[in-house]
Amino acid sequence: ELANEQPTLYRVETPVNLTEVRVYSLLPQHRPTGWSQFAGLRVAYQRGVLLIERNLPSDSRRVEAASVTEVFRLVRSGMADIGLAVEPIQSLPNPLAVSAGLGRLDAVVDQIPLHHYLLGRHREFGARLNSVLKRMQASGELDAIRARVLKELQ
Repeated sequence: ELANEQPTLYRVETPVNLTEVRVYSLLPQHRPTGWSQFAGLRVAYQRGVLLIERNLPSDSRRVEAASVTEVFRLVRSGMADIGLAVEPIQSLPNPLAVSAGLGRLDAVVDQIPLHHYLLGRHREFGARLNSVLKRMQASGELDAIRARVLKELQ
């Protein structure tokens, strides 16, 4: 969507990373696996995450939070049935959710590739960067870097 909204930017086609929309719940009966299954639920999410705001069904009850920590607090306190968080692919469940007693569902609601965007005048550099990223993806080096960074963050 950014590319459509900002036509002067150049998008590097090979994504740098992937993020996932994940569901956290306190109660086992709330196990949605897709956007339509949030209907009728009180859904906590961090305000401003457009992917979530644009895809939640109109008949879900939106519970906006200022932070991911607040999302988990709202679920833990019973003010929301489930919480949504956007996390890097391959990441372990959020430690803040785990310490709040929440479980992360196995299902991934949505997956979003993250791309580099450059000013249009840097198109040539972007094309070179893309070829390097493609090689790194094909060799598995990009996945290894992601895994190493995630391990260091957790």
